[in-house]
Amino acid sequence: MRASNIHRLLLVSAVYCVIVTHVYADSAPRSFVSDRTAKQPGDTLTVIISELASTTTTATTKLTKKDKAGATLSSPETGARGWSAGLESDFNGGGQIERGGRFIAKLAVTVNEVDSQGNLHVQGEQEIIVNREKQHLRLNGIVRQEDLSSENTIESWRIRNAHIEFVGTGDLAKKQTPGIITRVLSWFGIV
Repeated sequence: MRASNIHRLLLVSAVYCVIVTHVYADSAPRSFVSDRTAKQPGDTLTVIISELASTTTTATTKLTKKDKAGATLSSPETGARGWSAGLESDFNGGGQIERGGRFIAKLAVTVNEVDSQGNLHVQGEQEIIVNREKQHLRLNGIVRQEDLSSENTIESWRIRNAHIEFVGTGDLAKKQTPGIITRVLSWFGIV
């Protein structure tokens, strides 16, 4: 056998080994040419969280009540005398509440299970600590495989039954919580 044929055989063998190693690297075989999107339990995908919330509530109350009574008494000697009484009540009240918020983040989540329709049940969490302020982000929901992009990402608004929780603890979070006196007065409707 000539040296060039041996080199070709070794090259083909090496390429074959690389392909087999790549295709069968995971527990389940994957196609060499397909996208690497999440398909089975244990796979990871990225959720792009972009939530915008805005609410406005307006309430108007108007109450008016009028009562009036009158009487006239007359006698031939004194002439006519009249009495009258009245009661009037008027109340106008109203209020308006406006709230808005925007939340943007990225979170890697893991596929916990795949249901009979092929939907991915995902869950993930992330904890960030900066200057003793702890921010905790959790997400779980159901993802349709066809909604995943070729980059293995999905927008949060495409996740069914999404539960997104973002909570913080630390000095800043404590300062944003009303004190005990304010809470007691608010409970009695004083403030």
